[in-house]
Amino acid sequence: LESYNCKPVTVTGACTPLVTSAANSGPGTLRDIAGCAAEGASITLSSGINPLLTSAWVIDKNLTIDGNVNGLNQPITEITLNFSGSYGIKVNPSKTVTFKDLKVNMTSTASPVVLNEGNLTLNNAEIKGNVNPVINNTTGSTINVSNSVTIKK
Repeated sequence: LESYNCKPVTVTGACTPLVTSAANSGPGTLRDIAGCAAEGASITLSSGINPLLTSAWVIDKNLTIDGNVNGLNQPITEITLNFSGSYGIKVNPSKTVTFKDLKVNMTSTASPVVLNEGNLTLNNAEIKGNVNPVINNTTGSTINVSNSVTIKK
């Protein structure tokens, strides 16, 4: 006899907040980890992992993206953005995002490198690109700077 008392079950694994792949997307990538991370999580990039993003990245939750530092307290982890478009990284309204011990480098023409519509904190960070503006801080958004921060075209 056929049973009618069954229910679908979805099994999900834990999201480890550690980026282990430099690819644009897929398991262990910055996009993958940011997508499954809990609101307010701190995401760390593994030593030697420098993500290459080939399309815009929209951050739609409160996150800290934590790179690595060398013995001189200088960021050595770099997120490279290589694509054209209206922005590289966008922080959505009402979201709080921190780039800590991290470099972000636009190597193509998406402008700005960072479009901040929320609350962005740069802590020992470097944002650079061959575009103008490098960071667009929209009306009502905030940007906080601490420790060593470099923004350059």
